[in-house]
Amino acid sequence: MMMSNGFEIILASVPDRDDLVAEIWRGDAQFAEVRREEERFYVELYPNPKDLAWIFEHSELIEALDAAERRLRDAVA
Repeated sequence: MMMSNGFEIILASVPDRDDLVAEIWRGDAQFAEVRREEERFYVELYPNPKDLAWIFEHSELIEALDAAERRLRDAVA
């Protein structure tokens, strides 16, 4: 799912997790992963591959994290 702010959310089954995760991408780099464990949601942040700081508008980042959580919640419900 591509969002209007340039984030892309992809539900994925990855080898190091027992359940689905929601990957959050910006361009060609994964920025974060949202996962559910014991009825709680966690965010794992990844470093920028260009060795620069990630800089996002606050509301766009919150929107992407909320959308990732909703998609993951809907997928595992």
